[in-house]
Amino acid sequence: MNILITNDDGIASEGLRILADVLRKEHSVWVIAPHMERSAASQSITLRKPVSLRKAGEQTYSCNGTPADCVLYGVGSVLPAVPDVVISGINRGENIGTDILYSGTVAAARQAVIMGIPGIALSCQIGDEAYRDAAELLNDELPKLIKLWNPRIVLSINVPGGYLPGNGMVPAVPSFHGSDQQVIEHSRGEGEVSYILADFREILAPGGGEMTDAQVLRTFRASLTPLLVEPAVDEASLDRLKEAYQARVEL
Repeated sequence: MNILITNDDGIASEGLRILADVLRKEHSVWVIAPHMERSAASQSITLRKPVSLRKAGEQTYSCNGTPADCVLYGVGSVLPAVPDVVISGINRGENIGTDILYSGTVAAARQAVIMGIPGIALSCQIGDEAYRDAAELLNDELPKLIKLWNPRIVLSINVPGGYLPGNGMVPAVPSFHGSDQQVIEHSRGEGEVSYILADFREILAPGGGEMTDAQVLRTFRASLTPLLVEPAVDEASLDRLKEAYQARVEL
């Protein structure tokens, strides 16, 4: 397979290097990743100014744009052909629950799907062995994942630090991170105060009875979540809105 790898942790990321090393044993791999960390960049792309790609090795480029830029500007420029799949990762830390909304890792895979290319986001708890386990798991499952992919979804995989080879993946829905993340004072100077986010969130499970990504990780198995690439609509709320506005529409 021809594979494009990117991430949001930057071109020097250990997870990116390990993923490329594992996949290159069986596939033709290109790497285009941000020249610096771009975590929480979400789906942002660069407009009205040039995006540069700098050669950083064999079939490897650093990009001064966002993770989504790496895919958007990389495909059709330095790549000789459209890749069979875009894999974004291995992200340093999980991308579960509402973190998905901010994740540059997931966004790069989503950008691929927007362009009609299968996109997979791979995230993992920190550690060389965890990264290698995650990379090997993805390499083994890749043919099956490509067959299961459809043009409306981006696949998000999360691997726990305690994962053991053979534990496998479990389909799951996103959990919900509570809103208790606090803004705290970082420093104070004359006429200026700077703030930082406290890194603490409570993970809450949504209703519906489906196993969540957070719950799966606590069993030391990898979670596999199919995310809609387009903004989702709550059908029940849409029906209520139609009913509420029907009289006005009929006028």
